[in-house]
Amino acid sequence: MKKQCWFLWASFAFWHSPSEAQNQPKSDYQLFSFYVLFGSACCGIDQKAYTALHEHIKKFQKKNRKKLAYETLYWGKEGERAIYFDLMQLTDNQAITFYERTQELMNHKAYTLVKVGWVLNLHTSQNTLWVHCIPVSINQKREDKFLTFIEKFEAENQVKILRGAMINETRLIEDQDKRYELSLQTLSERQKSELLTGLKAIFSVEKYPKTH
Repeated sequence: MKKQCWFLWASFAFWHSPSEAQNQPKSDYQLFSFYVLFGSACCGIDQKAYTALHEHIKKFQKKNRKKLAYETLYWGKEGERAIYFDLMQLTDNQAITFYERTQELMNHKAYTLVKVGWVLNLHTSQNTLWVHCIPVSINQKREDKFLTFIEKFEAENQVKILRGAMINETRLIEDQDKRYELSLQTLSERQKSELLTGLKAIFSVEKYPKTH
């Protein structure tokens, strides 16, 4: 795959979500999944940060007596990867705690080219659901399923919930970083439940890998 690794990382490092608050889930948020991205400028990913993340996973699992579901998406030639976490088997408090602690840990100034971001995030007080599709080239199937599901949901329920997408423009279209905004304001509780059930199925992870 043709790739300019530094260019891909720059697009992640300097482009922000529609609202900074969305990266800091509070009590009116439900966070269902997030990722930790490891980039490379020339010589591979930050191995200290990668090791620290897996130690963090082990500690969380031991403390909460729960296995975390996650998978690793690879790209590039220098070990670049995204660790994709599925939090749907956790309580809301456990999910937010794990996300915030991971964000705090990975933002350590000693680590380089490491980024934490949410994937499926419900802002309950605003009746808005944000869906973040990390670069198409490493997550194409999920995005395709998501868009097909939303199109079918809107047609069957005669509603319009997809308000738009915010795209981080890059030179290579397959590297674009996309965030979709779904408005739930016109949906009934039954429709909201149906929507969330469908999206959770698309963005879930069936694997429970051994920690490194």
